[in-house]
Amino acid sequence: PASADSGKTEWKNSGRPELDSKKVGHMLFIGGAVATGIGLMGVAAYYIGTYFYLRSKWPVPEEIEGSTVRNLLYLATYYQHLELNHSRALAALKKAMEIIDRNEKTPKDSMAVLDIKVRIAECMYSEGDKRGAEKALKQILPDISKSSRCAETATMAETLLYRAAVVLGSISIDDSRFEDAVSEYGLGLQAVKRLKQHTVAKFDSKSLLEYTEIDNVNLKEAILTAHLAEAFFAQKNISVAETLFQGVLAAVKQHKAHLDVAPRVVTDYRTYKDEWACLDAQAMLFLAKIQNHLGDAEAAAPWIISAKKLAMGKQGLEIPRCIDCTSEILAELGHMAETRGDTKKAILRYREAYENAMLNFRDNQ
Repeated sequence: PASADSGKTEWKNSGRPELDSKKVGHMLFIGGAVATGIGLMGVAAYYIGTYFYLRSKWPVPEEIEGSTVRNLLYLATYYQHLELNHSRALAALKKAMEIIDRNEKTPKDSMAVLDIKVRIAECMYSEGDKRGAEKALKQILPDISKSSRCAETATMAETLLYRAAVVLGSISIDDSRFEDAVSEYGLGLQAVKRLKQHTVAKFDSKSLLEYTEIDNVNLKEAILTAHLAEAFFAQKNISVAETLFQGVLAAVKQHKAHLDVAPRVVTDYRTYKDEWACLDAQAMLFLAKIQNHLGDAEAAAPWIISAKKLAMGKQGLEIPRCIDCTSEILAELGHMAETRGDTKKAILRYREAYENAMLNFRDNQ
């Protein structure tokens, strides 16, 4: 059109450079290449940084030889702690274990290999393979117990016994084998108490990391105490369960008191979760359940209200909402409303509990 031609002529007469399609295409290509390069550099920086982060926080023992195996173990750690994909972690761990089995240099009963086997069982349980996880753990328990009697490997062995007890006890709870759960959690608790003795014996009050280590051992003890209390509650052994849950609350209170004296070192918020707050909420939830079981709704109310405030972050605590715990608390509130005949509120609470549970279901797909 004439208007287009006149516009071109005016642009040219103004002394400005004329842009043809080739020049524009060349500039766009260069811009795209630069953007792609910057993006690739960013991705590379992320993965290199993540790799060194994994190496610093979860180093693979030197006795595990071969770059392929070591990288597979770091990949599994990434999916266990950062990306949270137990299926991929399990695949990487199994592949690493296959290579280790073919390597005659690596002792099959070493602590590093036993740790890999416990990790495999943990991932199997998370993926729903309860029978496989149970079989795998019971096969290696004698080797772990043997290592716990050796001074050089006792600390690591007690930690593995704790992790194995958590999985085995949880499987027994799922299968309604409550006596087995009490036994398995009890053995794990004994291991943690021995671990605590080892940790206290070498405690250095000048190091904040030592306070962190003590706090982590206390956390393990409190977690197993809560599990044991839950098993007794399932057995209808109410008095023992109540005593144990009160013990969990006392441990939480002691943890908070220690924080005032020596704040715990939190190395990285990428994997940090305030498990003490979760334990606090769970203990209060079960104490409410115990009072409801005894028919004392008035005594249950303060426990369940405090648990709800803590789990849903209404006390100013900077903790993420625990979906599982929140769902259980809302369901218990629904049960309490149903018991007193408030059907409307009961339906509301049950619906909220269901919606929270579905959030967790979607997150685990």
